[in-house]
Amino acid sequence: FMQVATATVLRDLLKQLLDVPGLEDSVQKMIERAEKIIENALQGGKIAEIIKDFAKPGKAGAIFPLSAVLNTATDFARSVGKLEGFDFDVSLPDDLPFIRGNESQLADSFFNLISNASDAIKSKERAIQQGGSTLPAGGPPFRGKLQIKVGSFDEKGAPWLKIEVSDNGVGIQEEEFPNLFVPFFTTKDNLGTGLGLFTVKWFIERHGGVVEVNSTYGKGTTFTIRLPGVKLEPKT
Repeated sequence: FMQVATATVLRDLLKQLLDVPGLEDSVQKMIERAEKIIENALQGGKIAEIIKDFAKPGKAGAIFPLSAVLNTATDFARSVGKLEGFDFDVSLPDDLPFIRGNESQLADSFFNLISNASDAIKSKERAIQQGGSTLPAGGPPFRGKLQIKVGSFDEKGAPWLKIEVSDNGVGIQEEEFPNLFVPFFTTKDNLGTGLGLFTVKWFIERHGGVVEVNSTYGKGTTFTIRLPGVKLEPKT
């Protein structure tokens, strides 16, 4: 964690130099290097935790609200700079069913989805700066957007939760789809370990859920998570 803390402080100090004329490019490169150190250190620490979780038998688990999961995921994402520089919105109704399972595993899953969306938005911003944008010439300036939209539905008399994590980032190329959930597959060069989406799928399915993805390259991506819910009987 010392490596993460040092790189985070360095990144935040470098951001203060972005407005200095003539230093923008070199400072941006150093910021990206610091973010790579943070990402790799965080993911590296998770590998051992994930392996330990694989060895554990399935448990009925505790019952908790989805809001607790999303709060943990977004708070951590914000603490490591994953929610900076774009619009972020969470639509969370009050009357949702609860979840039974492992709260930390689900929080980790949604953090990974948020982190990927953040990286996709930043990739699109870089493409625009380098003249490789798919946006029409003369169109409005690009503004990144990340939205988490939550709802519920009944299926065969049982409650379910539906969570959509959508961004307007760079999107996923068609040839990448078959490998999205394959361990150690990554499109981020040296940014990550390629375990993020693999663990998302594994944890969601362990909770009886389903993961779906819809993406258009150049326009954005939506991950849709469906999880079985629990209706709590009112106390008498």
